[in-house]
Amino acid sequence: MRFIILGVVVIMSIGTIIAGHIHWKDKLATYHGAKSSVVAEVESKTESETSSSLPVDVSLYTKNLPEEVQQKFQDAAESNTPVVFTIMGSKSTSASETAWPSLLKQQLTETYGEVILKINIIEIPDKNSTSIIEEELYKEAVSQKPDLVLLEPFMLQDNGEVTMEDRLKNLEFLLNEFRTSNPEAYIFLQPANPLYQATYYPREIQDLAGYATENNITYLNHWEAWPDLESSELTNYLLQDPNNSLKSIPNEAGHKLWADYLIQYFISE
Repeated sequence: MRFIILGVVVIMSIGTIIAGHIHWKDKLATYHGAKSSVVAEVESKTESETSSSLPVDVSLYTKNLPEEVQQKFQDAAESNTPVVFTIMGSKSTSASETAWPSLLKQQLTETYGEVILKINIIEIPDKNSTSIIEEELYKEAVSQKPDLVLLEPFMLQDNGEVTMEDRLKNLEFLLNEFRTSNPEAYIFLQPANPLYQATYYPREIQDLAGYATENNITYLNHWEAWPDLESSELTNYLLQDPNNSLKSIPNEAGHKLWADYLIQYFISE
């Protein structure tokens, strides 16, 4: 009887050892499986973060831009030092979230990223170019030392208030201020929005375009995208200015039209 009991004890002990060994192997396999899953998740996340932080291939989008500006974007992508881009103008260059500067900023930021492009919008409403200089209202924009400047030089606000000769002198002053703050600044000029059946204003804008050509300044003529000045369709893109009886500032459709023109220029497909 004693031998039988001893045999049973031995068999039970062996069974317990085998069962324990099998249980341990199962736990170990589960642990390694969980660890592998965590490692895979971390590696996947790291790869995703690395991919999202890779610099944009700016050459895909800058083909329309002057070579000098293309190089600024390329340098920014390689150095992670953003190009400072200042947009400045009258109430036609509104700082509103629904206006063309904000629409342009949103699209440029989505395409290039804030690492490559830092955009500032400066609206100076209801002031002609002489007042802007006398009151030094331009200094906020100049103090940013922008690498790129998109200037709408207050020609519409100047209309009937400042002679064309003085407008161009004021423009020259503003350009010199930007170039003094950053000698490497690249400046674009553009007109304000067109007006329906205007007489003198279109001639003044022709003078602005001529000034840009004579001084080798890139002129962005977004008027090409608007309806003809003599067409009543143009009024569908304009609002009445609270300060006068004219439809002389862009409405939502006008801002979108203007923004689309500039987006197609600054972002090539």
